[in-house]
Amino acid sequence: MSSLRGSLQFIELISGHHGKDLLTLENVLANSVHCVVILLQSPGTFAELGAFSNHAGLCNKLVVVIDNEYKGRRSFISLGPIRYLKTHTTSKVLYSDINSANLSKLTKQVADASREIPKQPLALDYLANPIASVRFYLALTYIFDPLPKTLLFEILKHLPSKELDTTNTVAQTVINNLVKRQEISIDSGKLSITEKGIDNLLHAYVTKKRTGDISSYLSDNRLEALNLTMRK
Repeated sequence: MSSLRGSLQFIELISGHHGKDLLTLENVLANSVHCVVILLQSPGTFAELGAFSNHAGLCNKLVVVIDNEYKGRRSFISLGPIRYLKTHTTSKVLYSDINSANLSKLTKQVADASREIPKQPLALDYLANPIASVRFYLALTYIFDPLPKTLLFEILKHLPSKELDTTNTVAQTVINNLVKRQEISIDSGKLSITEKGIDNLLHAYVTKKRTGDISSYLSDNRLEALNLTMRK
C-alpha cells in the first residue's frame, strides 16, 4: 500500500469514529504509518499541517505538497510549520501544480519523496493499526456472520494485544468506517459482510490461486463456526 493511500484511508477511518478525540487518534496514526501526505488545499489541511508538524511521532513522517502558485510567498504557513519541517525534520516539502492535469507527475513526486523518508519501526500489534486490521475485521465478520457487535469485543479480549483500550478504539473506528463504506451492514446490533466487503476482503490477492486459497480458508472456518454455533 502506498503512503498516500494509507494516509487517505486513515483520514476516512478517523472520520467515522465518534468516541475519541482526533488528537488521541493521531497517536494511533503515528504508530501505524511510515508516511502521511498532506495536500495543502483547504483550512482543514492547514490545521492538519499545524497539528502534525508539532507531533513528535509524525513531524518526521510528512510529505507536504504546496501548489506552485504559493511558492516563495511569505505567510504564516511558509514561515512557520513549513520552515520548521525543512530545517528540523526529515519530512519532505514539495511544490507542484495541484490539479488533474498534473496528476501523474504529482503522484510520482509524492511516491519518490515518501521513499526518501527514513523508515521507522511500526507497532508490531497489527490490531492496534487501523489500516492493517481492516481485512481482519472483514474476515471476522465473514466467518461469524451475523456477528453480534458485543461478541466482537469479547473475542478481542482473548487475542494477543498489549493495549486493549487502543485495540477497542481501533476496532470501533474500523467497523464504523466499514459500515459507512457499505462493506459491512449492521442490523439489531449484528454485523454482516456485504458483497462489496467480500470483494475488498479478497482484492489484495493478485493471483487467482491466492484468492482461491484465502476463499477456501475463510469458507472452512465459517463452516466450523456454524457447526460450533449449531451444537452450542
